[in-house]
This record gives sequence, structure tokens and C-alpha cells, in this order.
Amino acid sequence: MYIIYSGGGLNFEVRNALQKAFGYKWHSSSYITSQRFEENGEFSISDDSYRKFQIPDDPTIYSADIVASGASLDNSLHYLDNYLTRKKINLKNFFFVTIGGIKAEEVLEKWDKIFKQNHPEYERTILIYLEGRFALGSKNSPLNNVLPNTDLLKSYKLGSLISPEYEFSQFEKMIIPIEGCVIYDGGKKSFEPVKHIIDILEFWEKQEKSAVDQNLSLWNEYNARFPLDMYLMSGTTKPADSFLSLKKRKEEYWRGVNDHEYKQLFDKFRWLWSDSRISRAGEAGSLISTCQKKISYLKSLLEAI
Repeated sequence: MYIIYSGGGLNFEVRNALQKAFGYKWHSSSYITSQRFEENGEFSISDDSYRKFQIPDDPTIYSADIVASGASLDNSLHYLDNYLTRKKINLKNFFFVTIGGIKAEEVLEKWDKIFKQNHPEYERTILIYLEGRFALGSKNSPLNNVLPNTDLLKSYKLGSLISPEYEFSQFEKMIIPIEGCVIYDGGKKSFEPVKHIIDILEFWEKQEKSAVDQNLSLWNEYNARFPLDMYLMSGTTKPADSFLSLKKRKEEYWRGVNDHEYKQLFDKFRWLWSDSRISRAGEAGSLISTCQKKISYLKSLLEAI
């Protein structure tokens, strides 16, 4: 058994997770750095010179990373396969855990075929999404202030499929679903927290400008990033009468969710979105004050450093 980390993968603590879950004590780790950059609309990789690999024969490899465009993942797997071929090591299985989007599937489908061609005893590739399979922002995303091929988005209308538990968590605070990205830059979040805060601040300053220029409502921006239509009466902003309407609509996307869980989810939505709050959020320009409060909070964090 072997674990490979790229930079963002350190956030997942796969080594500790395997030890806690299965009691593994002798699993080794390898590392590869990888930083993507965009040039003329194409992604290339830089800062991938640090590599520490030592892999036994017939390994089951576990890996994890945040995946947006998939460029870093593809680069890491290319190096891995070259290493295994050069060392005449046969690969048995590859498990990958991600907070990411569908590009992870596209990259792993490609490498699953290559692994099976290059390693006769190869059995399977397993991809595990945490929280959901998120949509990837693009130049055509119908949102204000999106970083193409970078931002992971929550809207099912843009192709996201999130878990019931994660959807429940979105109703903890009003601000959560309208952040610019599910996770922003995972590496900065863990290892460069000041830069992480600055990134978020820059997003919200852009949001404030858009809110002022377009006199945007909080309701419209919220629903653009996290649509609530399945919780509402069709074609209105009025909440549905019960969780049964939500259940009927969500069953297309979710399996194994019982009535109690649907009711908890609907009740949590109503806890956050009262009739009066929906009314206030629908007022033109109501997004402006939300942006200003967030900006003020982020600046206070930077001032305290």
C-alpha cells in the first residue's frame, strides 16, 4: 500500500485516515509538488521538481487532491506511470479522494485505460468525491465574478451534484452558498492563510462592485449560485407547503434519503429562509450590504495579523 500526495493533497491527511479507519501502520508516503498556470488558454505545470518516490511492487495506491481543471492530477499520474514503468513495478489499484468536479473523472478514466494497458495485473480505479461533484466555472457561467477553470460551484443547474449532508450545511449561514468557490485555493487555505483571506476579500470586493453597478438583490445572487427552486412552489418565491415537494424533485438526484432526512433538510431551509427574510432579500440592491459586511469582517482579520 502506498500514498501519494501532491501539494493540495496534504489537506486530506490520507495517511492518518487510513490508520484510524483500518489500523494500517506500515503504509508509506510519496510526494510530488505541482502548480498549474494558464497561458494562452491552456494549462501547464510548474513547480513540480520536488518528487520523493519509492514504491514496492503490486501496490494499491491512495491519493487525494482538490481537482478543478484536472491539469495537476493529470501531470502527477503521468509522472507516476513513467516511474512505475521505469522501475518495472506493476500497479494493482488506484484510489483517489477529491473535493472537485467532473474533470477528476475525465482524467481518471483516461489513466484507468493506460494503467490497464501498462500493468497487466491492474484491477481498478476508485474515485471518491467528498461533499459532492461540483461544477467547474467557465467563461460562459451565468454568474458575476467567476474564475474560469478554477472555481468549484454548487449550482445543480450548472452540473453540480452535492450530497444531502452538504446541502444541509449550506443553510447554517446565509453567506455560505454565495461564496465564490467551494474551497478557493486549498493550498493557500492550509499553508498561506493570509493569502487565502486576501483571495476571498478580492472576490467580495468584486461582488460589491457588481452589486452596486447592477443594483443586485441578495435573492437573485443566492439563487444563481445555489438555486432554491426545489424548495419553492413552482414559479414563485413562496416556500412549498411541506418536504414532500422537495422529496419528489430531489429523488431524481439522490438515492437512499428517507422522509425524516428530507424533513430535516426542508426544516433547515425554512429556519434560514423565513417569509420575511425572503421578502427582504428580494429587494433591489440588498446584496450590497451583505458584501459590505463580509468585506468588513475580512479586513478585520487582516488588521489583526
